[in-house]
Amino acid sequence: MIEVQGYIGAVKEIQIFVTVLTTPDNKTILIPNGPLATSSITNFSKQPARRVESEFGIAYGDDADKASEALTQLIAADERIL
Repeated sequence: MIEVQGYIGAVKEIQIFVTVLTTPDNKTILIPNGPLATSSITNFSKQPARRVESEFGIAYGDDADKASEALTQLIAADERIL
């Protein structure tokens, strides 16, 4: 999964003139190899683990400690979370 020239997708094929990406919503993007070779590329899948940040909100009247405890339990129960 890479991001290049404003597009995010999985590399499906590298041809002579273009690189073919498939986007998360299943679109096919053809990126010309010339500009691709001279632009920056972000590779999201090179490392075995990926950092994902999430924000959670609660109402002003809710118990923040209880919410924190619930999230901590959810995190501890999910083996995918490091």
